[in-house]
Amino acid sequence: MPHTNIDDSAPGIEMIRAEMRQQHVDAVASLNAAARLAGRVAAPIRRTGRLVPIGMGGSHCINRTAEALYRAQGIDTIAITASEQLYQPLSGLEDCTRILVSQSGEPAEIVRMLNKGDGGGEGFGITLDGNSRLGRSLPCLVDLPAPDVMAGLPPACDLGQEDNR
Repeated sequence: MPHTNIDDSAPGIEMIRAEMRQQHVDAVASLNAAARLAGRVAAPIRRTGRLVPIGMGGSHCINRTAEALYRAQGIDTIAITASEQLYQPLSGLEDCTRILVSQSGEPAEIVRMLNKGDGGGEGFGITLDGNSRLGRSLPCLVDLPAPDVMAGLPPACDLGQEDNR
């Protein structure tokens, strides 16, 4: 049976609210810091209308979720695993924008792809470790500094519009 008499002043509730406020600040800082590179990533996707997000494990799962969202926007998207592209590569990706996605930026398959120079088209990355092999090899959206470091950055661009900053 659900508890309906929640004490809004309880310390646990306030701790949750404080965490939610901090997550909001962090999310806004992340969007603001990523705006310039996001415009660079969006340009070739707009130009070709084709995108191939590549990852492994949880990153591939997120790519599959994003795949449907991109398709809903009219972008021809296919999410594949890095191992699939290494061992049974899809052809015809020369004019696709590739985004390699990895939390650590160091899985063996991603590193092998970077070593092989696989693909064609323009390549970008998403990782939480800017010092990883992925973070050093491709222009990447990466983990961002604390919000106080972000102070004074321009607000995020509207990614629905062309951004030539």
